Amino acid sequence: MDSLPTLVVRNALLPGNDTTVDIAVDDGRIAAIRPAIETRGETELDAEGNLVSPGLVDAHVHLDMAFSASGDRRPRYNEGGADRAETIERTATYFAEADHDELVANARRAADQAIANGVLHLRTHAYVDSTVGTDVV
Repeated sequence: MDSLPTLVVRNALLPGNDTTVDIAVDDGRIAAIRPAIETRGETELDAEGNLVSPGLVDAHVHLDMAFSASGDRRPRYNEGGADRAETIERTATYFAEADHDELVANARRAADQAIANGVLHLRTHAYVDSTVGTDVV
């Protein structure tokens, strides 16, 4: 490393390690991982001994239904078990009443939450059955 790294993450715990390390990142690529990096970074973060890992993957999410289980649609499974017919009816009602802007805003909010929690890749599913059709997509 001849120049200042873009980022140095200090006191990072990597999977499989018992001690913390410093991680230098330059132009989006890991440039060095050492017990202590002497060089300062343009930006410095202290991981405070917390786990630093590769980005996460959420392989099954329904962005079209993000935040749909609220108000009267809040699941009450712990209060009396799940009722399949009721769940299907609530889903149909949700899609009948939700407008495009609400669906987009909820999907974006869910994606933003995922990103904030380390998810870099989402595999989303969408309802396209006879009840909902393709309006959501």
